Amino acid sequence: MRISLKLLGVYMGVFFTLLFAIGSYVCWKAGLSNFVTFLKWSTWAPIMFIGLPVVCFLWRQKNGFYLSFLEALQFFFVAYLVYEIGYALVNIVLYDVLDKTLYSRALQFNLEQLKASLQQMSQSVVSVQSEIDQAKADPFQGVSVKQLLLGFGQNLVMDFVKSLLLGIVLKEKARPFQVPETFAEIPGAEPPVEG
Repeated sequence: MRISLKLLGVYMGVFFTLLFAIGSYVCWKAGLSNFVTFLKWSTWAPIMFIGLPVVCFLWRQKNGFYLSFLEALQFFFVAYLVYEIGYALVNIVLYDVLDKTLYSRALQFNLEQLKASLQQMSQSVVSVQSEIDQAKADPFQGVSVKQLLLGFGQNLVMDFVKSLLLGIVLKEKARPFQVPETFAEIPGAEPPVEG
């Protein structure tokens, strides 16, 4: 049974969403520093950017090495779209349902780390200290719809650009059929038996 590439994109989006959800929840339970470290790694580690082309290449290999640009673009964009929807839902559950103070605590933790690293480099920390004071004075009250839509839109634009680049790289034109001149050029063929 041949699976469609769009459906495979949906499966991959769900798979990477589940990875993010499990990682977020486990690191949140392990403590604030683990959660912040996970967020940094999940933002900058190109797991999806490497995983999707590998899956697409394997699909292309299994299906005769032909993949049009449009099919590749649809696969990557559907996978990224499903992932971004799941990413938003995971963040809503984590920041608005499970722990409403998590965002402000994570922000303060990041700012404290930034302040410590700037002090090590002997630079001025006045602006960082004002950010820390502002974060402590203005606690986070959950993810607003405006923030959610803005982040979702920005991520979709970046994901579309990534999809374009990956589609260009992985597209493969159909190879022209060549008539073999001898039976030896046909894999698995036996010459006719005379007789």
